[in-house]
Amino acid sequence: MISAIKDAIRDALVEDTAYLELLGEPVDEYKKTYYAVPPESPQLPIVVLTMNFGVPEPIDRMIIAATGLLTVTIWAKTNAYEQIAERIIYLYHQKAGLSTTYAIRLVLTREPEEMFDPQLDAYGKVLEFTMFTRRAII
Repeated sequence: MISAIKDAIRDALVEDTAYLELLGEPVDEYKKTYYAVPPESPQLPIVVLTMNFGVPEPIDRMIIAATGLLTVTIWAKTNAYEQIAERIIYLYHQKAGLSTTYAIRLVLTREPEEMFDPQLDAYGKVLEFTMFTRRAII
Protein backbone atom coordinates (compact mmCIF):
# COMPACT_ATOMS: atom_id res chain seq x y z
CA MET A 1 0.00 0.00 0.00
CA ILE A 2 2.62 2.54 1.04
CA SER A 3 4.87 2.16 -2.01
CA ALA A 4 1.90 2.48 -4.38
CA ILE A 5 0.80 5.66 -2.64
CA LYS A 6 4.34 7.08 -2.70
CA ASP A 7 4.60 6.33 -6.42
CA ALA A 8 1.24 8.00 -7.15
CA ILE A 9 2.22 11.12 -5.19
CA ARG A 10 5.60 11.38 -6.96
CA ASP A 11 4.13 10.55 -10.39
CA ALA A 12 1.59 13.38 -10.05
CA LEU A 13 4.59 15.71 -10.16
CA VAL A 14 7.05 14.06 -12.57
CA GLU A 15 4.37 13.37 -15.20
CA ASP A 16 3.57 17.10 -15.47
CA THR A 17 5.51 18.91 -18.20
CA ALA A 18 5.12 22.37 -16.59
CA TYR A 19 6.59 21.03 -13.33
CA LEU A 20 9.52 19.43 -15.16
CA GLU A 21 10.13 22.66 -17.08
CA LEU A 22 10.46 24.54 -13.75
CA LEU A 23 13.07 21.98 -12.69
CA GLY A 24 15.09 22.54 -15.88
CA GLU A 25 13.63 19.61 -17.85
CA PRO A 26 15.63 16.86 -16.11
CA VAL A 27 16.22 13.58 -17.90
CA ASP A 28 17.30 11.36 -14.99
CA GLU A 29 14.94 8.68 -13.72
CA TYR A 30 14.11 10.58 -10.54
CA LYS A 31 13.47 13.85 -12.40
CA LYS A 32 14.99 15.83 -9.47
CA THR A 33 12.15 14.66 -7.20
CA TYR A 34 13.41 12.45 -4.39
CA TYR A 35 12.06 10.56 -1.38
CA ALA A 36 13.55 11.59 1.95
CA VAL A 37 17.25 11.79 0.95
CA PRO A 38 18.48 13.65 -2.15
CA PRO A 39 21.93 13.01 -3.66
CA GLU A 40 24.86 14.37 -1.67
CA SER A 41 25.69 17.02 -4.28
CA PRO A 42 22.37 17.68 -6.01
CA GLN A 43 21.96 19.76 -9.11
CA LEU A 44 19.43 22.41 -8.13
CA PRO A 45 16.52 22.94 -8.23
CA ILE A 46 15.30 19.79 -6.49
CA VAL A 47 12.21 18.65 -4.60
CA VAL A 48 12.35 16.27 -1.62
CA LEU A 49 9.24 14.38 -0.49
CA THR A 50 8.98 13.05 3.06
CA MET A 51 5.94 11.05 4.13
CA ASN A 52 4.63 10.01 7.50
CA PHE A 53 1.68 7.69 7.01
CA GLY A 54 0.53 7.53 10.60
CA VAL A 55 -1.45 4.51 11.71
CA PRO A 56 -3.99 2.93 9.37
CA GLU A 57 -7.42 3.06 10.87
CA PRO A 58 -9.91 0.39 9.77
CA ILE A 59 -13.28 1.97 9.13
CA ASP A 60 -14.88 -1.35 8.28
CA ARG A 61 -13.76 -4.66 6.79
CA MET A 62 -13.94 -3.37 3.21
CA ILE A 63 -11.92 -0.16 3.61
CA ILE A 64 -8.54 0.72 5.08
CA ALA A 65 -8.06 4.44 5.66
CA ALA A 66 -5.11 6.44 6.92
CA THR A 67 -4.27 10.03 7.60
CA GLY A 68 -0.67 11.14 7.28
CA LEU A 69 1.63 14.02 6.54
CA LEU A 70 3.46 14.82 3.30
CA THR A 71 6.30 17.31 3.61
CA VAL A 72 7.63 18.79 0.37
CA THR A 73 10.95 20.65 0.53
CA ILE A 74 12.06 22.69 -2.48
CA TRP A 75 15.63 23.96 -3.01
CA ALA A 76 16.77 26.32 -5.77
CA LYS A 77 19.55 28.83 -6.47
CA THR A 78 16.99 31.51 -7.43
CA ASN A 79 13.45 32.38 -6.48
CA ALA A 80 12.29 29.57 -8.80
CA TYR A 81 11.37 27.70 -5.60
CA GLU A 82 8.27 29.93 -5.39
CA GLN A 83 7.03 28.92 -8.84
CA ILE A 84 7.80 25.26 -8.15
CA ALA A 85 5.84 25.47 -4.87
CA GLU A 86 2.87 27.04 -6.66
CA ARG A 87 2.88 24.28 -9.28
CA ILE A 88 3.05 21.54 -6.64
CA ILE A 89 0.13 23.05 -4.72
CA TYR A 90 -1.87 23.32 -7.94
CA LEU A 91 -1.14 19.72 -8.98
CA TYR A 92 -1.91 18.21 -5.60
CA HIS A 93 -5.14 20.16 -5.19
CA GLN A 94 -6.33 19.57 -8.76
CA LYS A 95 -5.53 15.87 -9.00
CA ALA A 96 -7.82 14.48 -6.35
CA GLY A 97 -7.48 10.73 -6.37
CA LEU A 98 -3.99 10.52 -7.95
CA SER A 99 -4.29 6.75 -8.26
CA THR A 100 -6.65 4.18 -9.73
CA THR A 101 -6.19 1.84 -6.76
CA TYR A 102 -6.14 4.30 -3.86
CA ALA A 103 -8.14 7.39 -3.08
CA ILE A 104 -5.53 9.99 -2.13
CA ARG A 105 -6.36 13.54 -1.14
CA LEU A 106 -3.67 16.09 -0.26
CA VAL A 107 -4.63 19.32 1.49
CA LEU A 108 -2.08 22.09 2.06
CA THR A 109 -2.09 22.72 5.81
CA ARG A 110 1.08 24.71 6.42
CA GLU A 111 3.51 26.82 4.40
CA PRO A 112 6.29 28.06 6.72
CA GLU A 113 8.59 30.90 5.75
CA GLU A 114 11.40 30.57 3.23
CA MET A 115 14.81 29.17 4.17
CA PHE A 116 18.43 29.61 3.13
CA ASP A 117 21.02 26.82 3.32
CA PRO A 118 24.61 28.14 3.24
CA GLN A 119 26.03 24.68 2.41
CA LEU A 120 23.84 24.37 -0.68
CA ASP A 121 24.01 28.13 -1.27
CA ALA A 122 20.31 27.81 -2.05
CA TYR A 123 16.92 29.11 -1.06
CA GLY A 124 14.16 26.80 -0.01
CA LYS A 125 10.56 26.43 0.95
CA VAL A 126 8.63 23.75 2.82
CA LEU A 127 5.04 22.76 2.09
CA GLU A 128 3.13 20.52 4.47
CA PHE A 129 0.10 18.59 3.24
CA THR A 130 -2.30 16.51 5.27
CA MET A 131 -2.65 13.26 3.37
CA PHE A 132 -5.87 11.25 3.39
CA THR A 133 -5.71 7.79 1.81
CA ARG A 134 -8.19 4.99 1.40
CA ARG A 135 -8.25 1.67 -0.41
CA ALA A 136 -11.29 -0.46 -1.05
CA ILE A 137 -10.67 -4.19 -0.61
CA ILE A 138 -12.87 -6.22 -2.89
